[in-house]
Amino acid sequence: MKFTGERYIPGETRKIIEEDHLQRYHFAKNFSNHKIVLDIACGTGYGSQIIKSGGANHVIGVDISSEAIDYAKNKFNNDHIEFVCRPADDLPFNKAYFDLVVSFETIEHLDDKTRNNYLKELYRTMKEGAQLIISTPNKLVTSPRRDKPRNKYHFREYKLNELKDILTKNNFQIKSIYGQRQIKKIFSYFLVRKFIYLLGWFNKIHFKIYDEASGPEVLPIKNGYEPTYFIVIAKK
Repeated sequence: MKFTGERYIPGETRKIIEEDHLQRYHFAKNFSNHKIVLDIACGTGYGSQIIKSGGANHVIGVDISSEAIDYAKNKFNNDHIEFVCRPADDLPFNKAYFDLVVSFETIEHLDDKTRNNYLKELYRTMKEGAQLIISTPNKLVTSPRRDKPRNKYHFREYKLNELKDILTKNNFQIKSIYGQRQIKKIFSYFLVRKFIYLLGWFNKIHFKIYDEASGPEVLPIKNGYEPTYFIVIAKK
């Protein structure tokens, strides 16, 4: 399977992307013990294996890409992990089936109609009291002052208040919010970043900012910082 920039492929992806993806799943596995887990938009399946290592009874990975699902089946399929090719807004599972749903870097790929149907499907297939762990880029950092995201595979990116509003409108209760790659808020402002870039200092300062805040670890959001990625835990 060839890396295109849309999905993480073990051994084929830049280290910084690999770290971000793996840390999310290592965070999520802490919630998986003795649970039936849905890994929606599972991609190549590496994350489903990590979730199972946290003690999950069973993990089902779902992705719209048949190529990704074939890769996942060849690499990670076993008695306690299975993979299904299906769109995120049309799931083949019974009502109230899952104890935990993990959905990393999914919602930003969906148009508004598909997004709403996807959230309804997640809600439908979750047991009462089940948890949703969802991640997405922070628009203020990744695509500031842009109508379309910088990433060509993304349809829409979100500010935190927008993400919370969409989840609550779809009946989810926000329980906690975390972040990855946190930077000081002043450096998330468009004009400040533009000024740094124009001076030719961007590459040097960019990594220094990350070093002063946090790396790929999923951590509570620090006061005065903006995360590059949000990780939200919500409850049905």
